[in-house]
Amino acid sequence: LISNYENLYISQCSVGIEAAPDGIEFAPNDLHFTNCQVVDNDRVLRAINFPNGAMTFIGCELEGNNLSGNVSDGVRVIEFFNAGKVTLQGCHLEANPGQYNIYFDSNSGNHLNIIGCEIIPGDACGNALFMANATGNPNLFVAGSRITNNDTGLGQKQIFLSTGAKALIVGPFNGNLSGDVSNTVLIRDGRIGTGGVIPSFAAIRAAGSSGISYDALGVY
Repeated sequence: LISNYENLYISQCSVGIEAAPDGIEFAPNDLHFTNCQVVDNDRVLRAINFPNGAMTFIGCELEGNNLSGNVSDGVRVIEFFNAGKVTLQGCHLEANPGQYNIYFDSNSGNHLNIIGCEIIPGDACGNALFMANATGNPNLFVAGSRITNNDTGLGQKQIFLSTGAKALIVGPFNGNLSGDVSNTVLIRDGRIGTGGVIPSFAAIRAAGSSGISYDALGVY
């Protein structure tokens, strides 16, 4: 029930990686990609209907896909729908324009984990990371990663949380956070902010300081 793929180079495809069974749910512990390159395809990935499964991407390069895309083309360049546990670790995602660079939907018990990644899709991307709520309220965990378009002033969304989505973000990610931020926890600079409060300004502080602070409120 476990499939491992290493050192693949995937190019010139309609969908570089497709795991989309019709009405069938994946088994647990199923798809794992290591040191793979997915370059110059119409779309990078489409994986649906694996709520009891796991997918991992370690040290992968996903770059230069959907090159004619724009911020409103409706394309989900990387799509996880009704997903299980998905982890990206040490991956580089660059120049993947389109309305949704990463589109993630899952039930309330599943997660998207992004650890030590560079996700820089470019200014022709509408949402660098879109957390949807079609089948439930998914969970997002980000640590030590950059998730941003080149120009955050153009109205694009770096991380967008649909209603009910939950997020834990550790460290700066160089982008903005929008949508329903009521279920978020942000940790940076030794401080904790909840509900979209920037922890640089208001936070639960270390022992010996003033405790829970209301110095200032601010949201992304």
